[in-house]
Amino acid sequence: MERYLLVARSITHAQQMMKVLDRAGIRTRVLRASAELTGRGCGYTLEISRRNYARALDACRTGGVQPVRVILVSGDTRQEVTP
Repeated sequence: MERYLLVARSITHAQQMMKVLDRAGIRTRVLRASAELTGRGCGYTLEISRRNYARALDACRTGGVQPVRVILVSGDTRQEVTP
């Protein structure tokens, strides 16, 4: 199953994105992220399904809370994608 991880710079940023996505009717899950994903200390990501990806990015843009990075997860493979 493919899914996307929207990388947030802090727990507050993750909560803001989650609120925007929730208002858009997009279910998310907040997960702790390793330094490998965030590029610095521990951080947070929001996990969204593949089918909600485009809507989620639009909602984040409209809500003014863009992710720091976007990671596509497919099985054991992770790949950064351009939003």
